[in-house]
This record gives sequence, C-alpha cells and structure tokens, in this order.
Amino acid sequence: MPGGKDFYQALGVPENAGEDQIKRAYRRLAKELHPDRTRGDRAKERRFKEVSEAYEVLSDKEKRAKYDQFRKYGFSGGPGGGASFEEIIGRGAPGGGAGGVGGFGSIFEQFFGGAAGAGGRGPAGPAQGDDVRYVLTIPFELSLKGGKSRISAGRRLQCRECRGSGAAAGSRPRKCADCGGAGYMTVNQGFFATSAPCPRCRGEGEVIDKPCPECGGVGAKATVSKIEVTIPEGIATGQTIRLASQGDAGVRGGPPGDLLIEVRVQEKAGFQRRGLDVESSVEVPVETAILGGKVETAGVEGGVAVSIPAGVQPGTVLRLRGRGMSRGSQKGDHLVTVRVRIPRQLTAEQRALIEKFAGKA
Repeated sequence: MPGGKDFYQALGVPENAGEDQIKRAYRRLAKELHPDRTRGDRAKERRFKEVSEAYEVLSDKEKRAKYDQFRKYGFSGGPGGGASFEEIIGRGAPGGGAGGVGGFGSIFEQFFGGAAGAGGRGPAGPAQGDDVRYVLTIPFELSLKGGKSRISAGRRLQCRECRGSGAAAGSRPRKCADCGGAGYMTVNQGFFATSAPCPRCRGEGEVIDKPCPECGGVGAKATVSKIEVTIPEGIATGQTIRLASQGDAGVRGGPPGDLLIEVRVQEKAGFQRRGLDVESSVEVPVETAILGGKVETAGVEGGVAVSIPAGVQPGTVLRLRGRGMSRGSQKGDHLVTVRVRIPRQLTAEQRALIEKFAGKA
C-alpha cells in the first residue's frame, strides 16, 4: 500500500464495497470532517485529507483496480514475479536507478496516474454539493389524491456576494505558493514517499487572501428556503421524493446536491394500508349475518355500502374492488373484515324465537 495507507479502512467500507456504498461513505465523512465545520481541529483536518485521498482512488475504477493489485502483490505486479522493486523505482528515468526522475518519490503518481514531480496529482476541482434530507408528514387525504405541500428546508446555497468563489469583491483566489496550484504535494518519509493534499490550501490549489464578508470565504451560506413539493397520489410512508439540484451548493463551482424528502403519511382512524390496498372492519347485526343484506361503512373517500351474503361467518374478508388507493392507472382494493354483533339482552319474544329456531321450544 502506498505509504502503508489502507483506503478502504479510511472510508470504513469493505474491500468489496460497491460504488454507491463508497460514495455514501465519503459524503458522510466529508460532511462531518470538512474544514469549514472543523476549523482549527488539526486531527480532523488530517482525517479529512485521508478520506479525500481514499475517495479519489476508490471512486475511479482504473485507479482502484491498480490499488487493489498493489495491495495484493506489492511491487511485483502479480503472483510469481514481474517487475522488481528496484525496476519500479527506476521506471520512467533514463538509465533507471533510484536517483532518476521516475524514482520512488513518484511511485504513487506513476501508479495512480497523477502528475509527476513535487506538485502531486492536481487540485481537487469542483465537487458536487451534499444531498439534503427532509422528513415530511402529510395527512392521509393528501396521500390519497396527491397535491401540493410547502416545506421550509435548511440548505447551503451559493453565496450571492462572491458567487461561490469565497473571495471578497474586487479580489479573487490566487494560486497556492506551497503546491504551485496542484493541490497535492509529495511527502518524503525516508525511503518511502506519499502524495497528500497540500496543508496550506487543503487540496484546493488556491488560497483566499480576502475572504468574502458575507460567507466568510466558504462560498455558500446556510439558508432556510420555502419550497413547494408535488405529492403524487398513492404515496406511502417511507417513500422518497427527490428534487434534483435542490440540495447544498456545490464546491468550487460544482453542481448542487439533491433534496430528498422522506414522506410519512398520517394514519386514518379504523384503516390499515397494505400497498395500494386498505383494510378495515364492519360490524353487522346477527340477523343480517344470517339473512344477508347491506350495511354502510366508512371508505377512504366517504361511506360505502357493503353487501353481506347470507350466512356470512365472523372474520370473513369481503373485497371491494377498486375502492382502495390509486397510483395512476393502478387501483387498490378495500378489504372489509366482518364482525358479527351479538345482542347482550333479548326480549321475551326474541328469546322464544331463537329457542324455537334452536329446536328447544
């Protein structure tokens, strides 16, 4: 491993992690450790650099493949032989040898395709802004028909004063003198050398001498915005509405993230939902259960008549087709469970009739 670093461990992901898992891990750590939020904390600044370096390699398929090969076989290039340690040290320099231009100080750059020389691999460049998550609770009726809802979401929007540059009016960021604008520097550690983000410009390749007074040089400001959200009909708890480019502003001119709205639907008394189907129960008199008939019960859009077949048994589920939730051309059903109401008191005439029916009269 270059400089003994484990990029998988740095991001906290397994070696077989997919692209999405790596991206999620990086975004979470970058948001937590970003220098804008941890000013003065040297340990977190170093950790941020490690995370950024790890993501740059593992998010690139070609670089990741080379890195995995390097971790497994070291300098041999493969099992059973290949280029020697000394040959790799001298690779790219006339006559070879550790003293050549392509010596061990640039092995990391050779291996991962970075620029040769003391400048390292180049500045971090534009980066997409973070996604913003919001939990929205809506009434049952809104999920039934769909409609509009207004939310107040906290986001980091591009600073209007400096237009995201972070520099005060009349000034602009200048090239970092320490890394020559590359953003990364080669650090010699005895016989080994590693490439790391420039500590002065934090890998950005630029330094702001006069920070924007509006955003403090960050290039973005925390803002609470009112946003109108379109709620599709039939939406259920746990589903997410994605508003593209409505998240945090990008870094150094990068595109903004998305606004992810997790929906929670308030329950409707007496109802349970299963996908587009809804479930409820209806209580019928014992005589209706025996003879059959119609009873009224509550539906998702008002009262509905339920036909009770003669001799229906308690617990029977009756299906009212197309009377559940809707989503476009899809229609759910209303499932009604029958409960039979047994009278607690009988008149003498009622008792006599039942006893006669039971053959006891």
